[in-house]
Amino acid sequence: MSQDSFSNKQNKGSKIALVVGANGVIGKNLIDHLVSLKDWKIIGLSRRGGEEKERVRYISVDLLDRGDSQDKLRKLTNVTHIFYAAYQDRPTWAELVPPNLTMFFLFTAIYKEIKEGRKA
Repeated sequence: MSQDSFSNKQNKGSKIALVVGANGVIGKNLIDHLVSLKDWKIIGLSRRGGEEKERVRYISVDLLDRGDSQDKLRKLTNVTHIFYAAYQDRPTWAELVPPNLTMFFLFTAIYKEIKEGRKA
């Protein structure tokens, strides 16, 4: 599925979901649910991408890498809904918090810059 099918003017009024953490338990189930609703187009973000199907495409992105995140997210200008379910597991609670906070804050900062029309 081409990038254009998610970002052209024909999608005015369409529901386009960005599912961050698309390969996790929550992300996978959310995508399955949105696909069943028939009126959604879905973009799944994850480190490993995914198997594309009708109305679903995947983008592989490292949310801990600002440059990679900027390059991939700047193309997503017509997203109407964001579902954030990204999670990176670590052996201890103390190790778990920093990367997950970094991913969340980096994603929100970059996406805010994009939506405000600033260079991300």
